[in-house]
Amino acid sequence: MDCKFALSRGARTRLINAYVAEREGFFEQEGLNVAMSLMRWNVARDDPTIDFQLRDNLEVIPDIARGVGVKMIASEINTLFYELVTLPEIKSVEGLKGKTLAIGSSGDIPDMLIEGIMGTQGFKHPGNYSLIVVGGTNERVAALKAKKIHGTCVSPPSNFMLEDEGFNILVGVDKVRGSLRNMAYSGLYARDEFAKENPEAVKAVIRAFLKANKFIAENRERTVRCMVEAAEVDESIAEKSYDMLMRAGGFSPDGRPSLEAVKANIDWMVSKGQLSANLPQKLYDPNTYVDLRFLPNPTKR
Repeated sequence: MDCKFALSRGARTRLINAYVAEREGFFEQEGLNVAMSLMRWNVARDDPTIDFQLRDNLEVIPDIARGVGVKMIASEINTLFYELVTLPEIKSVEGLKGKTLAIGSSGDIPDMLIEGIMGTQGFKHPGNYSLIVVGGTNERVAALKAKKIHGTCVSPPSNFMLEDEGFNILVGVDKVRGSLRNMAYSGLYARDEFAKENPEAVKAVIRAFLKANKFIAENRERTVRCMVEAAEVDESIAEKSYDMLMRAGGFSPDGRPSLEAVKANIDWMVSKGQLSANLPQKLYDPNTYVDLRFLPNPTKR
């Protein structure tokens, strides 16, 4: 069956399971002919030809609350693997006091991480540091290189590419995770209408992704090779990216998201004003945002 995917325009190493599913033939094994495109959420959201998407949950949940017809059908990554990268002269979190840090938008993952990291030193915004909205990963990296900011949170391969250029990974993935809220990172989303009309195709897509997730965990060399080709990075960067991904917990082995973690996403977005504090009770329920009927051993709704 033909189906169309939209992938986040962020770091391609995080999308490696989609590329592995394609290149190792897992989509084909499931009878799927998949077309994949890099596309921003606000574009793909309004395109009725897009059947599936891999997205950061913080991007999608507010629009589901506003009535956009998509649901998370499987968890992709249950944890975060970002790092805080700074100018070379910044040697500690304490050294960021009074400095300027960049995020993509209010309430996004870098915003959440910076709040957690700075909070470990009792630093709050506003007051102890400045926070500016710059845009996506490419824009934040450019701002750091131009010394318009002192630091930002990025994921592979950007963190390692910056390190190779002399920038400082101030807070690595292990310490970043220690300052995190328990939130769901990213998911595989399906358009409601497509899922209703093509339930077997949805199940097939999930099976292909779970095969890819298992393959990645068990095949470092071939996954690194796929990263080099698909993400267009040097082998050394791909190896570091793979190892960081595995150290952070890797891709979900069963596709089942934690509903408690999804609820934590909702609470975070309410705290940042991305969702109204006066939401109807249904929109506080994580089951509103997920549809787990298509997973192996499905959860009834």
